[in-house]
Amino acid sequence: MPSEQFLNLSSEKQTEILNSCLEEFASHGFDAASTNRIVRRAGISKGVLFKYFKNKESLFLYVCELALKQMFELFPIGNMRQFDDLFSCLKYITMRKIMVYKQHPVMYRLFLRITF
Repeated sequence: MPSEQFLNLSSEKQTEILNSCLEEFASHGFDAASTNRIVRRAGISKGVLFKYFKNKESLFLYVCELALKQMFELFPIGNMRQFDDLFSCLKYITMRKIMVYKQHPVMYRLFLRITF
């Protein structure tokens, strides 16, 4: 969970920091992710990053939670109840996955990295 200081930042600055984190975790995974690269990309100091988040793990979990919430918004499960047959449903799922990948490739890469 982020600190109150992070939550008091402008939404633009929060987004800039979180996008830097998302890119880093999607590209390198949790273990190889570098907070040095995150802060360089976000334009903040390492001390500030750790004022906002307790540690790298809490930052990672927060980024994953936000990405998962966004994925649920992009991929509503309720829409799948409209299909009578398995193949129509699979086609819908596949087309939605392609759309999500095209619109949010970094988020999609993060989920792939977590899966593997």
